[in-house]
Order: sequence, then C-alpha cells, then structure tokens
Amino acid sequence: MPTMSVDDLAVKFSAIGNSWMAMFAGNDISPVVPIFKEVRAAVVSTNCQETLEDIVGYFKSAIQKQMATKAETTTLSKFGLDITEFRRNGLSDLGPELFTRLAYEIEQISLDLIFLIFGFDGADKEGHIFTVDGIGEVSYYDIGGFWAIGSGQTSALGTLFGTRTPVPYNDLSDAFYLLAKAKFSAETAIGVGRETTAMILQSNSERYLLHAPEMQKIKEKWEASRGPDVPNGVNEIASKLLTEAKAKFDAASTASG
Repeated sequence: MPTMSVDDLAVKFSAIGNSWMAMFAGNDISPVVPIFKEVRAAVVSTNCQETLEDIVGYFKSAIQKQMATKAETTTLSKFGLDITEFRRNGLSDLGPELFTRLAYEIEQISLDLIFLIFGFDGADKEGHIFTVDGIGEVSYYDIGGFWAIGSGQTSALGTLFGTRTPVPYNDLSDAFYLLAKAKFSAETAIGVGRETTAMILQSNSERYLLHAPEMQKIKEKWEASRGPDVPNGVNEIASKLLTEAKAKFDAASTASG
C-alpha cells in the first residue's frame, strides 16, 4: 500500500489458465483482484488457446476497464455520469470548458501497479515474458529471457545483467540459483521481503513451488559465498594509486605556484 507493506501478507503470483503465471507489484494493489478475476474469466469463457496475443489482450482489456472504473469513481460520479455517457453526451451536457477539464483529469488516471507475466504460448509452446503497466502498456522481454518488477527491480536486474554467462544459456539449476541470487540482492530495497518463494512453470503446464524453508538453504549458500567488500590485496593497490595521484597533484601545484 502507499504507506506500508508487510512480508508474508500477499501471494504475489497467480496462475492464469494452464500455461501462464502473473506476478504484480505496486503502491496500490486494490485493482489486482478484479483484474485477475476478469482475465481468468476471459480465458475460460472464450475457450482460447492461451496464445501470447490472447493473454496480452485480456490483461490490457482488464486494466483499461479498471481505469474506467477509477475515472467514474474519482471524477465522473460527482456529475452522475459513467464513462460511456461522458463520451456520448459529455460535451453537450457539460459544456466545452468543464468537459475539457474532466477529459484532462481522466487522461491522467493510471493504476499504480505493474504485472509481470510469463508462460508458454498455447499454440506453439514458445516461452514469453512481458509486463503490462498501469495504463495497459505492454513491454516484451523474451530476448533477454528475464525481467523484474517492484522496488527491488534495479538491484535484481543489476545482478542478472552482470552474470558472466547470460541467464538463458545456463542449465535449469544454475538459472534457478541466479534468479534466487537476484532476489536476495534486491532485499536491500524498501518493501522487499526477506523470505522467498520460487515458482517453476514448465511448458507442459506443470507448476511447482519451493517455499521459504527450501529457499533458505539456497540463501545460506549465497551468503556464505559472498566475499569481503574489499578483496584481499586491493587495499594495497588502491592506497598506492591514491598516493601516486596525490603526489602528481602536489607536484603540479608546486610547479604552477
């Protein structure tokens, strides 16, 4: 929420159909439940193949619907209008000045959250990773093979981009460790919990979890592998370089004086 957070309170991922998972982060998570509900209902009611295009479209539609609901609640309800009536009759009923002001306010509305969705296209079983933000904008991360959201995003991505071997080129167990390492590294950020749950989704639609006690075993190994902030021998090299730099500066100052 905007002013506080609690670890262990929320499960931050949800199954979407048979082949997809969605995670979320944000300062106001109240729209998450209706968005997930609508997306799941769309998957079931349309009997779709759960293609990438299907899932992207359902999330965009659900987010736009919640944005319209927010516009009606925060702006249009004062005038007894819903979004459809505003579009149809707003200009004639309210006049150009008020209509323009309200239209501008509605244009600024967004949801303060983002979804990270990953899974396998139901048609060809190709894996995909993408995000949908609070205005329904979609970004794809298939080429990199990973992404992160939330307050710990920068630290997590810094860890993953800094690997010697790109994450997708590792075998499953190594990639699993690198993703766990990225999450552990992100725990210095405000709002990132200290406990970790891992979700594994396979192309055959099998899903399984690794809970906090299991992940703690990985974390202990990670913590034990972390070297000192200043490696042995570097202090002497740094001291010598600093001394030489100061000597050059002093010599130059004396010469100019």
